[in-house]
Amino acid sequence: MYKCNQIKNVHMKKSIFSMLALTVLFTSCEKDNFKPDIPNNVYVAGVKLTTNWFNQSDAILWNNGKSTLLNNDGGHAKSVFVLGNDVYVAGQVYGYNYSIATLWKNGKAQNLYEGDCFPRANSVFVAGNDVYVAGEKEGSPTLWKNGIAQKLADSGYAYSVCVANDNVYVAGFTLSCGGKLWINGIEQEIERLDVVRSVFISNNDVYLVGEDVSQGYSVVTLWKNGEIQYLTNEDTYGFGYSVFVSENNVYVAGSERNEGTGSGYRHVAKVWKNGIPQNLTDGTENAYAHSVFVSGNDVYVVGKQEGVAKLWINGKVHNLNGRTKRNSAEAFSVFVTN
Repeated sequence: MYKCNQIKNVHMKKSIFSMLALTVLFTSCEKDNFKPDIPNNVYVAGVKLTTNWFNQSDAILWNNGKSTLLNNDGGHAKSVFVLGNDVYVAGQVYGYNYSIATLWKNGKAQNLYEGDCFPRANSVFVAGNDVYVAGEKEGSPTLWKNGIAQKLADSGYAYSVCVANDNVYVAGFTLSCGGKLWINGIEQEIERLDVVRSVFISNNDVYLVGEDVSQGYSVVTLWKNGEIQYLTNEDTYGFGYSVFVSENNVYVAGSERNEGTGSGYRHVAKVWKNGIPQNLTDGTENAYAHSVFVSGNDVYVVGKQEGVAKLWINGKVHNLNGRTKRNSAEAFSVFVTN
């Protein structure tokens, strides 16, 4: 059973929204007629470059491989959560001089906050009748519960939210003190994690993933109830974006910088199972794994490789958009239903 996991990262600007009509759920808008072979009940939130002269990015939701624009004036979809027949997406819309932290429910947008410092909605979690969104408002990490904002700290970012046993967990960091976990709004300082990007609760155990940069390198770090496990070497750069626990197995999605086959370095998209890494890409191009979700025996990971949004199922890759110069995309969050 899914408990908690949402992903977070990537700082962007936002815009006003314009919605497409609903059919049973959303109206598909496959403008490029790209139809990947994706199993049913896989939801992916992300961003897609539109083909206007402005090179504008718009919030997008893929459902079973078919894409739907959530707005067409500039935006990003950062997190997706499904409960029953309802699909929730957290993200932002933006314009030339404004940004709006936004929550979509079944395609209908709700403004959480419009203002300065590029407000963002990075993660959504639904428990019963309550909808929780983690993000930023006026430069401060913020938790919205049913649209009502709670400021968590003076400055920083809130990347991930989940609810378990009537407790609300928010992961992020503050600009002054590094990685943080807020439990019911009370700040917990997390040692050896300078950035916390994802939180997951399983059997009363608290799992966090992010990076330790104390040695001058960004090391992917898994934190369980205060115990630290490094997933990358101390002399390589890496990013840990998402953690998911299923049947006592711990999965982490992220990337590690390896020496590329050409000049310079490339980030390799990776998923770790119980600390053992699996490369999802070969290092010829920059690639990142942003979110992991486990359903039964299947492991779903989403991210990007250069300009292509990717979905990996048990390591097998599926492209979510065709690869053209004006058709780039990126996937940030995945959710699977039975």
